[in-house]
Amino acid sequence: MHDESLPTARTAPRVDRLMLVSLVVVGAMWLLLLAAPWGIDDFEGLAFFVIVATYVVAGGLAMGALYARDEVTMRQEILTLLTLWLVAVALWTGIFLNLGVKAEHDPDTAYLVNGVSWTDSIYFALWIATPCFIVWQVPALVSRIVWRRVPSRLKRVARNASPGVRGT
Repeated sequence: MHDESLPTARTAPRVDRLMLVSLVVVGAMWLLLLAAPWGIDDFEGLAFFVIVATYVVAGGLAMGALYARDEVTMRQEILTLLTLWLVAVALWTGIFLNLGVKAEHDPDTAYLVNGVSWTDSIYFALWIATPCFIVWQVPALVSRIVWRRVPSRLKRVARNASPGVRGT
């Protein structure tokens, strides 16, 4: 006996490819510009690169999954963006706390964050994560707008071209 209300085959989760590609490409561009893996000399720099690359891919997948839905509410958009921003703040808070711990154990370091508290780390993280988040999201948005408009312009030009054969 087969119940018609249950799906018979599992469907793969849908992802808006344009959203995913735009966020991953822009994120990778910034990551390679600011923390290229071939210029890293220590384990901490490599760990930073891997963590941020994972964040960019996971954030792109989250946004892509959201926009692949048939209907997206403003609340879902805001909560997804807010969640991604808060994760960025948490990552930067961890980085500043790590720098503070490292500076406390190495008196020769001249870190600005020597002896940084949780509140100071969160404060610094807000000042770093917010611009990073904006320069990740805005260029990706612009690239999606351009990508969607360019083909429509080409279609319009092709449609307005004279359909007749010349020179006969």
